[in-house]
Amino acid sequence: MFKNIAFVSVFFIILSGHTAPQMSLSANQITYGERLEVSFSDNKPIQEAPDMSVLQKDFIIRGQQQLANTSIINGTKTEEYQLILSLFPRQTGTFQIGPFQWHGETLPAQKIVVRENGAPSTSTVHVTDLTQQDTQQKTVENRIFKVEALIPNENIYTGETVLYTVRLFENSGLSQAQIQTPPSSQYALTAVENGDKMAQTTYQNQPVRFYERQFLLTPQETGKITILPAGVLGLVPDKTKRKLPGHSLFPDVFGHDAFFEAAFGPTYKEVYQQSNALHLTVHGKPTDWNGWWLPSSKVTLTEQYKLPAQLGIGTAIERQVKLQALGIESHKLPLLVQPANNHIKSYANPDKRSNMITSEGIVGTEEITFIIVPSVTGEIRIPAIQVVWFNTHTKQREITELPERIFYIPTIANNSITAQPNNPSQSEQINAPTKEEPNTIVSSDIPNNTIQSIYLWSGGVIIFITGMGLYFLSKIKRRKKTINIKHKKTLLTETQKPSKKRTKKKPLPDLYPF
Repeated sequence: MFKNIAFVSVFFIILSGHTAPQMSLSANQITYGERLEVSFSDNKPIQEAPDMSVLQKDFIIRGQQQLANTSIINGTKTEEYQLILSLFPRQTGTFQIGPFQWHGETLPAQKIVVRENGAPSTSTVHVTDLTQQDTQQKTVENRIFKVEALIPNENIYTGETVLYTVRLFENSGLSQAQIQTPPSSQYALTAVENGDKMAQTTYQNQPVRFYERQFLLTPQETGKITILPAGVLGLVPDKTKRKLPGHSLFPDVFGHDAFFEAAFGPTYKEVYQQSNALHLTVHGKPTDWNGWWLPSSKVTLTEQYKLPAQLGIGTAIERQVKLQALGIESHKLPLLVQPANNHIKSYANPDKRSNMITSEGIVGTEEITFIIVPSVTGEIRIPAIQVVWFNTHTKQREITELPERIFYIPTIANNSITAQPNNPSQSEQINAPTKEEPNTIVSSDIPNNTIQSIYLWSGGVIIFITGMGLYFLSKIKRRKKTINIKHKKTLLTETQKPSKKRTKKKPLPDLYPF
């Protein structure tokens, strides 16, 4: 009896066209990089979408579309409205879609498993067509759309930064491409400024366009780390829709007119391709390590001196020191210090830090200038500078050093004349003062030739000043005489009466000669 009642109820619901709101998934398991479709259906027109903000942590919400289906069975009209949302997983794992409150009903949650995708084959290139209802990948002939990821080293130590590169090879007319790197709690990714490259090259004996984007990958924990595949999402021309349609020219329910799209321009379809996954092993710091932790495969320390024209007490010596480490960002380098002693005083200018990207990876640089001032004469020693670091290749503790430098600071010379020796030389006897010369010259600190030079220069200056004074005096007298002559001429001219000569007016030129 209950079976009969249930059958009648279902039959009545079908005839009446009433269906409760429902949610369905396009698949229960997908591969990372594939699209997941979440469909909401009801027999009422859809006014708004469910709140999907809870999914933004694990999924990328690409877009949505609405469908309306109408059917008439035995004179009974039924309508169904669908809302389809497109999601892309941010990472692998098991996730929950829902529950949602929609159209006054509670839609139960459903689970979705996102599997990790292995490295794609180099012989065939797969392209995922996101316009299809299914999520299967298909091979597109004579079309290359390949994404690959690489790191220079798969074994690093905590504190190191590895260069992560995503490359794209394509000849399918890709446009509006977006490189997506899924977040992870195991590492942090930062795009390298001005790290994008674009060129024309060949791949599998075919001309392709080559794109490259670089990231700095910093591990957040030790042990085995899986770098999730990067994906490229974009649009390519859909050549299968260029044929002229044979049906009505009226637009479909989405507002697209297939005739005009085929006649006046190609339609585009959304495609997605992901790279290979990478695995990284991060080793921890040795337990017996003390001091600043600087893991690197190559550390260099260089210096350059700038000396004054003459060394002396109080004159500054500049010591420019540069520290560089491969695989280390500049803010992780230790602050360089110039040791001091009793011979010198040392001051440091603010350090300058920068990063440089090379084929081997990132190179952090620290530059600092020390101002060294000698405090004693004679031999001074500028102490050595040492940097202790851990060699990631040899797994050993190493020291890179700038050696100690020795400079000689001379004594300041005394210009005064010292007492003559008991047995002067022949040249000293010739220059010795005679009895006719005044004794004050001998006791003076100024030599004879210096006094003679002063007399000559003084006489020359007096003669020059006297000559210039006489010259300017003659110029002034000539100026006064000229002014007097002009004044007399002016008086004579004013006393004369002006002449009353009549001048004939010249006729104006003829502007119209014809």
